[in-house]
Amino acid sequence: MSHESVDIIVPIWNRPVETRACLVSLVQNTADTRLILVDNSSDRETERMLEEFAEALDVRVLFLKNLVNEGFVKAVNRGLSRAESKYVAIVRQNSIVRPGWFEPLYDFLHQTPDCGVVVPKYIEKDGKRSSSRNGALSRGMELSSADFAALLMRRSLYDTAGNFDEQMDGAAWCLKEYSRRCWREGYRTCIVPDSLVEKSEEATLGSAARRVEHEQRIRAIFSESWGEEMAFCLHVPKGSEVTLAKERYAILATAARQGHRIIIITHPTNTSELASAGLDRCHEYITIHTLSRLLPDRSIKRAVAAASAYGLPVRHLSWDDRPGFECGAEPAAFSEFAQIVTNNQRDHYQKNISTWNPGGESEK
Repeated sequence: MSHESVDIIVPIWNRPVETRACLVSLVQNTADTRLILVDNSSDRETERMLEEFAEALDVRVLFLKNLVNEGFVKAVNRGLSRAESKYVAIVRQNSIVRPGWFEPLYDFLHQTPDCGVVVPKYIEKDGKRSSSRNGALSRGMELSSADFAALLMRRSLYDTAGNFDEQMDGAAWCLKEYSRRCWREGYRTCIVPDSLVEKSEEATLGSAARRVEHEQRIRAIFSESWGEEMAFCLHVPKGSEVTLAKERYAILATAARQGHRIIIITHPTNTSELASAGLDRCHEYITIHTLSRLLPDRSIKRAVAAASAYGLPVRHLSWDDRPGFECGAEPAAFSEFAQIVTNNQRDHYQKNISTWNPGGESEK
């Protein structure tokens, strides 16, 4: 599908060699684009390179200069305020977009009305898949957040969901918070693995103590706005009725969008039914852990350990209020879990639980 003209925002601060490589890849691999370069008071070498680049591309570049380094997120917001296209991309200055990166993102966003932000699959500069996303990634799977390495979003979100939060960091927490606001407005954050972008890990600044203090402050702000995140181990024993449970699937999907990790611990006889319903492809925070027929106790321990590794409070749930697997904890009823999710959806998102549709959710 041919695409409309798109604005690509690139916040920049120093690093002229990496920046030039990024800009060249964007020009070579993205047709019908305008680059919005937001210079955060870079050194003279970088500034001169940007001026030459902007002069060569003429009308295909909007060059914005900040007198001081205002920070990455402010630079993104300034670029968004000047964007005019229906869809807007944001790319970090050290990312390299691969040939054919843009069209799969554009096509998915254009064809999926309830998707607000879409991201590519990130790979490291040596060609390996980036460690920032773990597990299998299917086309259209929902993510807890995007990544500023490269994303494509609807320009209308700037008017409905607003700016990226400038009191957050310029990475995970800022993007998680924005994905929650997008979902409150009815838009999902999804991935299209057909698109490939090379990314580099950002350098960490400041002392370890300062970073921990900053992380705690941001987490507190985030939790106050969107509620506490938890990990839930859902026990699905042999003989459980899983084929006609669309309302429960919808609750699980909503819980994942609220940031809860869902580990479904199931007997092998239930796995195919759960997978065919799309639960393993719905959201990155929902995983199906099938018990070993030979060593089920060991499987349970591995699943519980995986839940604990998130560093969140862990609770155990029973699918149909029957006794769960032996794990040293008495599982709570699913109805209790559903009430937690429903209350959080009402209090923080001002909306109801969506109806289940593995190809996308629609409001009741």
